[in-house]
Amino acid sequence: MSVAVASVFSTYAKLSSSPLGSPDWQLALLLSFAPWLILAISGIALALINQRLEPLVSTARKVTPLLDAAMKPWMAFEGRQVLTVELPVYLAAAVRGRILISRVATESLSENELQAVLWHELGHIRGRHNALRQLAALVRVLSPWLTATRALVHEVDRLIEIDADLYALKRVDSQLLRATRKKFFSS
Repeated sequence: MSVAVASVFSTYAKLSSSPLGSPDWQLALLLSFAPWLILAISGIALALINQRLEPLVSTARKVTPLLDAAMKPWMAFEGRQVLTVELPVYLAAAVRGRILISRVATESLSENELQAVLWHELGHIRGRHNALRQLAALVRVLSPWLTATRALVHEVDRLIEIDADLYALKRVDSQLLRATRKKFFSS
């Protein structure tokens, strides 16, 4: 808004000092519309972005309290709270600086397998992977029709998993990590 107001005064000064019909006068008049055009395009872009993001924000506002209520404290791991959730599938995730794991996984994994999962999820937390995923998701929401967007999201997910595995491999055996990973992706 301040740029547009400054542009009005600048254009007025330029027009006042130039004779009517001169090239400077015509250019100043033409350029005086630029800030208003930029403001209009920005407003339209913000409205379109808001239209795409509002359903996601609304859903998150509804789901977050339900998820918080379903999570039960279980233990601490390397200074991070580990929570369980009642689900009939293997699930482990880093959620808001905490580790979430399904009750099925906690009951059926061996102690070593559980350690592999916890180190992997801690790798996600320490690598701030959720922020990268959110940025990739934002790009996907704003430009879902682009093939490059789908490729970006896929690569971000793949690289994040590799990074978390590399973090876990500093503390657990590679065969153990691979075998534990299979349990999560076969169920």
